[in-house]
Amino acid sequence: MPWAPAADDFLARCFPALAAAPPRRAVLVVPDSSLYLLFRTLRIFCKAGVAVDLLCPRHHPIKFSRYVRHTCEAEDWRDVETKFARLLRSPQRPWCRTLVAHEPTVRRLLQTLDAETLAAWQPGISAPGVREFYEGKFGLPAAQARWGLPIPPSRVCRDAAEVRELAEDAGWPVVVKPADHMGGLGVQKFDDAAQLAAGRDLHFPLLAQKFIEGPRVVLDLFCSGGKLLAWLASYSSVQAKGPFSYSTGRHFRAMPALRPLAELVARESRYEGFCGVDCVEEAGTGRIYVIEFNPRATAGWRFGRDCGVDFAPAVAAWAGGATLAAPLTPPPGCDVPAHYFPTDLYRCFRRHDWRGLQNWLPGANSRHDICWDDPVVFMIASARRLRKRLQNLATFSPPAPLTPWPLTPRP
Repeated sequence: MPWAPAADDFLARCFPALAAAPPRRAVLVVPDSSLYLLFRTLRIFCKAGVAVDLLCPRHHPIKFSRYVRHTCEAEDWRDVETKFARLLRSPQRPWCRTLVAHEPTVRRLLQTLDAETLAAWQPGISAPGVREFYEGKFGLPAAQARWGLPIPPSRVCRDAAEVRELAEDAGWPVVVKPADHMGGLGVQKFDDAAQLAAGRDLHFPLLAQKFIEGPRVVLDLFCSGGKLLAWLASYSSVQAKGPFSYSTGRHFRAMPALRPLAELVARESRYEGFCGVDCVEEAGTGRIYVIEFNPRATAGWRFGRDCGVDFAPAVAAWAGGATLAAPLTPPPGCDVPAHYFPTDLYRCFRRHDWRGLQNWLPGANSRHDICWDDPVVFMIASARRLRKRLQNLATFSPPAPLTPWPLTPRP
């Protein structure tokens, strides 16, 4: 929509170049803290004819992206949240959609913004149970009761006795998930009551779940107005820090049987934009259980083009307030292994996984997410990471050698 800078002084100070920009469909994006989620996804927006304006801390490398139109720099993430809230309250904001990928910011905004301001970002937030579902793991049991979402037996527990009670009702083993951790960090598994009694670092309240044995399945969803616009499905093939942590490798496949679940989440959550669902495929039965919902852009979209899917039409429909006749999904037979840069590359060296290292060689039959199509961002981010590692090496001092304990001869 056309915008006059005099209509909103705060908007003019944040994005002074907007006054000279021609009217065009645009989205306001808050990126994640690294380049983990969005650095190749922005290309999809530009291909769809949607401009990208950025709100991020001043030292964020993605502001140099060739796919970013205008940038508003903030001092830190708290300043980003403050500016984002004020921009949401502006009736003159020129963006058709807003997208937040930084998960700590998402959580704090959900907890602090009033309902009217939240609705400017997520219009479906007022539906029963939706806000609790967005806010974290504690909303899963209510989603199961309201929507029939398939989750393992779960309970929000305030002490170890309640965890033990759930385990005795549902059966051991159980996993416990603290509310203030992300990326699977802090998750613990207990096989019996003795292990639970000896457990440490349990911060209550937490979510206790019946442990389901089986591979993790990740659904990357793109939703609007309760409709599923596009989706990807993959198995988590490598985890960064143990079996419950975030993925550093995935295996994308066509899984048409999971489309009803993806449509259920889109319909009931009414989420606007990119989101993700973590599931477990139960060994032996193949039954799918939902174990977490991520109300932010997820990592799988940058591999969409490797799966043979052009998601630009879905982005164009989202920006224009339209829907598609059918959600976009990888074609039958899709089978794409994908690895995350640089985490998986470091893992190969640390664990001497020389076979895994072959995936990064030229001509390897694999996919990884080096953003060669956005070289300035890639070079700046890589240079900063290398400089930080060299600084750590320069300041590292090995421990002093142990002094032998003097031996006193026996009389």
